[in-house]
Amino acid sequence: MNEPERAEKFVNSVDWIFAKTYAKFAPHEYIVKKYLPEEKHKDFMWLARLINSEGYEQEFKGKMYTCYDIGEKKYWTMDEDIEKTDLINRADK
Repeated sequence: MNEPERAEKFVNSVDWIFAKTYAKFAPHEYIVKKYLPEEKHKDFMWLARLINSEGYEQEFKGKMYTCYDIGEKKYWTMDEDIEKTDLINRADK
Protein backbone atom coordinates (compact mmCIF):
# COMPACT_ATOMS: atom_id res chain seq x y z
CA MET A 1 0.00 0.00 0.00
CA ASN A 2 1.45 3.40 -0.97
CA GLU A 3 1.39 6.52 1.24
CA PRO A 4 -1.75 8.13 -0.25
CA GLU A 5 -3.65 4.84 0.10
CA ARG A 6 -2.44 4.36 3.67
CA ALA A 7 -3.37 7.95 4.55
CA GLU A 8 -6.85 7.61 3.06
CA LYS A 9 -7.42 4.32 4.85
CA PHE A 10 -6.46 5.87 8.19
CA VAL A 11 -8.52 9.07 7.86
CA ASN A 12 -11.55 6.99 6.89
CA SER A 13 -11.08 4.69 9.89
CA VAL A 14 -11.42 7.32 12.64
CA ASP A 15 -14.28 9.48 13.88
CA TRP A 16 -13.73 13.18 13.23
CA ILE A 17 -15.09 15.87 15.57
CA PHE A 18 -16.69 18.98 14.06
CA ALA A 19 -15.10 22.17 15.44
CA LYS A 20 -18.30 23.96 16.52
CA THR A 21 -16.54 27.13 17.70
CA TYR A 22 -15.08 27.69 14.23
CA ALA A 23 -18.22 26.78 12.27
CA LYS A 24 -18.95 30.29 10.95
CA PHE A 25 -15.50 31.41 9.83
CA ALA A 26 -13.35 28.30 9.47
CA PRO A 27 -15.42 25.11 9.35
CA HIS A 28 -13.29 22.04 9.92
CA GLU A 29 -13.01 18.78 11.80
CA TYR A 30 -10.30 17.36 14.01
CA ILE A 31 -9.04 14.25 15.76
CA VAL A 32 -7.14 14.15 19.05
CA LYS A 33 -4.58 11.41 19.54
CA LYS A 34 -5.52 10.65 23.17
CA TYR A 35 -9.16 10.11 22.19
CA LEU A 36 -8.28 7.51 19.56
CA PRO A 37 -7.93 3.82 20.36
CA GLU A 38 -4.32 3.08 21.27
CA GLU A 39 -3.88 0.91 18.18
CA LYS A 40 -4.47 4.04 16.05
CA HIS A 41 -1.70 6.12 17.72
CA LYS A 42 1.08 4.82 15.47
CA ASP A 43 -0.88 5.71 12.30
CA PHE A 44 -1.85 9.08 13.80
CA MET A 45 1.84 9.96 14.26
CA TRP A 46 2.70 8.56 10.83
CA LEU A 47 0.11 10.88 9.26
CA ALA A 48 1.35 13.88 11.25
CA ARG A 49 4.89 13.23 9.99
CA LEU A 50 3.63 12.74 6.41
CA ILE A 51 1.78 16.08 6.53
CA ASN A 52 4.90 17.77 7.85
CA SER A 53 7.33 16.22 5.36
CA GLU A 54 5.25 16.05 2.17
CA GLY A 55 2.79 18.92 2.59
CA TYR A 56 2.60 22.42 1.17
CA GLU A 57 2.53 25.77 2.93
CA GLN A 58 -0.76 27.66 3.22
CA GLU A 59 -1.51 30.86 5.10
CA PHE A 60 -4.51 31.26 7.39
CA LYS A 61 -5.08 34.49 9.32
CA GLY A 62 -1.45 35.54 9.00
CA LYS A 63 0.07 32.22 10.08
CA MET A 64 1.60 29.57 7.84
CA TYR A 65 0.52 25.94 8.14
CA THR A 66 1.74 22.83 6.37
CA CYS A 67 -1.18 21.12 4.65
CA TYR A 68 -1.47 17.78 2.90
CA ASP A 69 -4.31 16.79 0.58
CA ILE A 70 -6.12 13.48 0.86
CA GLY A 71 -9.07 13.18 -1.50
CA GLU A 72 -11.24 16.30 -1.35
CA LYS A 73 -9.86 17.47 2.01
CA LYS A 74 -6.72 19.16 3.29
CA TYR A 75 -5.11 18.12 6.57
CA TRP A 76 -2.82 20.05 8.92
CA THR A 77 -1.33 19.97 12.39
CA MET A 78 -0.84 22.83 14.84
CA ASP A 79 2.42 21.99 16.61
CA GLU A 80 5.85 23.16 15.51
CA ASP A 81 7.42 20.05 17.07
CA ILE A 82 5.78 17.29 15.06
CA GLU A 83 6.71 14.67 17.67
CA LYS A 84 4.48 16.49 20.19
CA THR A 85 1.51 16.67 17.85
CA ASP A 86 -1.72 15.58 19.48
CA LEU A 87 -4.25 17.08 17.03
CA ILE A 88 -4.84 16.79 13.29
CA ASN A 89 -7.34 19.04 11.52
CA ARG A 90 -9.10 18.66 8.19
CA ALA A 91 -11.30 20.83 6.01
CA ASP A 92 -12.62 20.92 2.48
CA LYS A 93 -10.04 22.16 -0.05
